[in-house]
Amino acid sequence: MSLERRQQLAAQALARNDRYLSELVESHDICPYAKRCREDGRLARAICWTTQPDVHRAVEAIVALENRAEDPFEVALLLFPGLIELPWRQFDGFHAEVRQRYQERFGRDASYYVVPFHPGYDRVDRDQGTLVRFWRKSPDPTFQFVSIAALEPLRKKQPEISQSRMAAELLAQSKDPQTLLKALADKRPKPSASERVALNNFRAYQTLGSATFETIHAQLNPVGDDKRNRQPVDSNWEDVGWQRVD
Repeated sequence: MSLERRQQLAAQALARNDRYLSELVESHDICPYAKRCREDGRLARAICWTTQPDVHRAVEAIVALENRAEDPFEVALLLFPGLIELPWRQFDGFHAEVRQRYQERFGRDASYYVVPFHPGYDRVDRDQGTLVRFWRKSPDPTFQFVSIAALEPLRKKQPEISQSRMAAELLAQSKDPQTLLKALADKRPKPSASERVALNNFRAYQTLGSATFETIHAQLNPVGDDKRNRQPVDSNWEDVGWQRVD
């Protein structure tokens, strides 16, 4: 396949992702930090053309991302157009293996959390927690890297206080059982940033209805070329390196 055709397929993959970000994530505030991150020049993307779950190749892409320590991104997306036929459960297994290898290599020096996205994720809408995977129903299998350093200030603003920690603090103050129970009831844990985002999305989902978001997903998947008729990729192609998203 010619270089021109490869570039065309890369452009189509990026176009699918652009629409996913703009028409779902940003337009419906699925992630309240996404638009600011992109506008501030802190969002990046790369394409891995592997056609099999290649842990080594994925980790090498992460190494290249980590090597940008002096100019880090807050969020980075690694797209896998060649894994479109890989079932989501196998892709999740691939993600788990990559994440483990990444942690083994960098340990506490790792800069990112790694989260999988996949077009095959189904909709389970019992509550905000079970619906999270539906928001990660992306046009192409994808790994999302979220900067740990960027999340830290948010965590400090919204501290998570466990019931056990609160109980220990109150017991240290020699509170009697009745006072302890009342205090625990009045002093509920504050939700984390991720829990607040999930709850916000669940409320939007309930307000607009499942059909709205199912329609959006259906419109996003065939962008540029029909999913069922995509041109095959070659695992020997050179991957597209990390590029800032404008």
